[in-house]
Amino acid sequence: MGTITKCEKCGADIPISGKFCQSCGNKVFSDQAMTPDQIDLNWLSEIMTQIGYKREPDKENENEVFGTHENMHNLALSLRKDFGIIVLQSLFVVKKAGWGGRTDQYMAINKANGAGNFVTWFYAEDNSLLGAYSFVPLVEHLTKRDVIFVIEKFNDEINNGLNNSGLMNYLS
Repeated sequence: MGTITKCEKCGADIPISGKFCQSCGNKVFSDQAMTPDQIDLNWLSEIMTQIGYKREPDKENENEVFGTHENMHNLALSLRKDFGIIVLQSLFVVKKAGWGGRTDQYMAINKANGAGNFVTWFYAEDNSLLGAYSFVPLVEHLTKRDVIFVIEKFNDEINNGLNNSGLMNYLS
């Protein structure tokens, strides 16, 4: 997939693997390592914005930032210092299933869970939402690039899970 970030100086698209803007030469972003104590929601928000997510504060809480992307699914990043992790989560609205349909949906979820090793799929809200989650451990030296790499892997596996398990057929 190749995540794209925006140059903070000129706004040009830059591949996430790039270190400098090819348009103006500006450094993409610092790879300064953060300790778990230094990581906060503002830091996570900067990451989301940098990779093209638009924040939606009305859908957030005190431990979470939430964003939408024009080419991707929604993404919530929850900072759980009590567990030593950053939780990544995406939710999808599911069509109401008729007789026998719920079993087919569960089979598709099991297939998606069996096909990947990074994302866990689940039902939420009385089976009206399909969710996917993963996490980033709050290690001693975590960089923005580390978190972006995990978000990219998360997004790739969600797309593969939706398309290769039949889950896409059940989304509203």
